[in-house]
Amino acid sequence: MMKDIKYLQKNYGVSPVIAIILLIAITMVLAAALYYTISLNTPTYTRRVYGKLIYIKEQSDLNNITKDYATFQLILTSPDQARVDQVIIKLLADNATEIKNFTYEWIHMSSDEEHINYGDYLKIMSDDIEPGYVVILSIKGWEGTIEGYVE
Repeated sequence: MMKDIKYLQKNYGVSPVIAIILLIAITMVLAAALYYTISLNTPTYTRRVYGKLIYIKEQSDLNNITKDYATFQLILTSPDQARVDQVIIKLLADNATEIKNFTYEWIHMSSDEEHINYGDYLKIMSDDIEPGYVVILSIKGWEGTIEGYVE
């Protein structure tokens, strides 16, 4: 009688190999969905320059006999400081032509003369600076620019 009962039992189920393959596939799909969800919500960090160049009319002279000069105060919010040798200054005429014949100097408000900081002054000197000219400041390794307008 025992033999008869043994043959009446049927084994239904999935083979162990197929079960393992299914578990691995389900795990991979869940991991990919989790990665995709996390990557959508993770902000990308960009090093971007933020700030202002404020034209200081009282410290500028556009009609100087030897050289015209325009002075700007730097309001730098990001980065909080930058090395002077990493700063790029461009001067554009009011028709967007780049002026090559100019010099500039930094007037530092702190004892740190190797870096530009919030509140430092930028003095642009050229033979001819007119209202409408634009000073553009950029920093190597950072995106974006800061612009100041001669008034």
